[in-house]
Amino acid sequence: MTENSTLEAESAERRRSPGLAVLGILALMVAGWGLLGGPSLGDTRALPWAVLAVGVVIGLGLVASGMRRR
Repeated sequence: MTENSTLEAESAERRRSPGLAVLGILALMVAGWGLLGGPSLGDTRALPWAVLAVGVVIGLGLVASGMRRR
């Protein structure tokens, strides 16, 4: 019985989250787009700050989700 629970715990630790992989790839694509001189956002002043705020919130959420115990 102890061996079974140990195997289950090991398999849970090895499991990958497809959602995190998609978000990681999306973040890399956005970073590459920005480095390559993506299109200008125009004269809007609030949009870049809104995008920055959303990115910070998502980043903090990803960090917090990685710190929780299972």
